[in-house]
Amino acid sequence: MKIVVLGNSATAGEGLADRSLAWPFVVGRSLEAEFGTPVEVENVTVFAKGSKAADVALSRVEAANPDLVVISLGSYICAIRVVAEQVRHLFGERARNRYVRLERRFDRKTASGSTASKTTNRAARSLLHRIIGGRTLATVPEVAAVWEEVLHRLARVEGMQVVVFSDPNWPDRVARANKGAQAALDELRRRVKTVADSHHFPWASAQDLYGVAPDREALYLLDGVHKSVEGHRVQAQAVLDVLRAQVQARESAAPR
Repeated sequence: MKIVVLGNSATAGEGLADRSLAWPFVVGRSLEAEFGTPVEVENVTVFAKGSKAADVALSRVEAANPDLVVISLGSYICAIRVVAEQVRHLFGERARNRYVRLERRFDRKTASGSTASKTTNRAARSLLHRIIGGRTLATVPEVAAVWEEVLHRLARVEGMQVVVFSDPNWPDRVARANKGAQAALDELRRRVKTVADSHHFPWASAQDLYGVAPDREALYLLDGVHKSVEGHRVQAQAVLDVLRAQVQARESAAPR
């Protein structure tokens, strides 16, 4: 069985020391162990903006010829105000590239290690946001349009199983620093779920499990965007509840 995840840097395991602990691969191993069937998982990072984004995503699906497609619905590019994008807007692409290089160098020195280093990293990010400001990489309508097109076109592929898996709500500290971030995620969910429902594609979400976590901050890395190993484990648990039904249906329909 082959699963393609149309996702983002989070589904690729960004920030994890071992990227195989990202939830798509945890899900693959879990399904393999549970059903005794080899499961191959391919993560495709999709930048959901622009007239060619859906074509690029779907060309990867076509090349992989999967049994199941999972769309990982995140709102980072239309909800989070990025300092680098504001730098590009104010000073140009060259200045933006220089800023990104400096930011990555700073992160390497402060984003891991002691509590003091992590505190310094978070404080510096907050200060830069207040001084320079930030800008989203896309708008909600731009992102929604890409996923709506992807869903409509996947619905025309005979026998294609599709699941949409929504990110949980933004943690409070990220929502406070990015006014309108939660509203952007809510609107993106509303628009995409309308299309998913119209094609009877199952919908999954980790929000309930994240909401009852004893320490929600422990589910995120320092940036409050990417998930920790525990966060990925919880996401895997949430999507597995839906994927099991899809796999069971496929196994039942398979010729004996």
